[in-house]
Amino acid sequence: MLKMKLLTVGALGTNCYLLGAENAGGIVMIDPGGDAEALLAEADEMAGSVEALLLTHGHVDHIAACAEIIRATGAKLYIHSGDALMVTKPDQYWASLVGGCEPCEPDVEVGDGERLELAGLEITVLHTPGHSPGGVCYLTADACFCGDTLFAGSIGRTDLPLADPQAMNASLARMVSVLADEPQIFPGHGPPTTMAAEKNTNPFLRDIFDIPGIPDIPPA
Repeated sequence: MLKMKLLTVGALGTNCYLLGAENAGGIVMIDPGGDAEALLAEADEMAGSVEALLLTHGHVDHIAACAEIIRATGAKLYIHSGDALMVTKPDQYWASLVGGCEPCEPDVEVGDGERLELAGLEITVLHTPGHSPGGVCYLTADACFCGDTLFAGSIGRTDLPLADPQAMNASLARMVSVLADEPQIFPGHGPPTTMAAEKNTNPFLRDIFDIPGIPDIPPA
């Protein structure tokens, strides 16, 4: 069974998720975008140890607390290779908007379809470029943590440096094909949703259901 806490952190209101299996001795953090002290305090209450930091992408509002949390916990940093440079060399202009972002080095570069075993969970990586080249979703048996790919009623911006509208459409179509209707989708900003709700109400999904050639996650 999944245990999870959500803290909305940083100057841009990023959702950071702390999760692990109910009986696990540690947790993972997804997108620690600020307020490191609050995240560490919550981690102590939940489990006492942080095994890994999982980044859905490399934008500064999702990574700003990484270096401080790594120093405090020794957690390993996971990110797709397409966004690794954003962590090692954060953009100074964007970093100024969140109060600064200390660089750090990834420990693991995740790949599409990869299965991670962390904090008592099996977590599958789904590469969803578009908002950024290395954007990913992390899928558990109960949930999808999708960063800034999909929001309740909207999608991530594709007018930023390195964004790609065509890749975003393909990623959204793939999410529609991969995800069941009911499991919770937890985005990088804003409230949770489900694929059923988004297929019914999200205007950005209306014209992309029939895009061909979108591969599925490999079978276990």
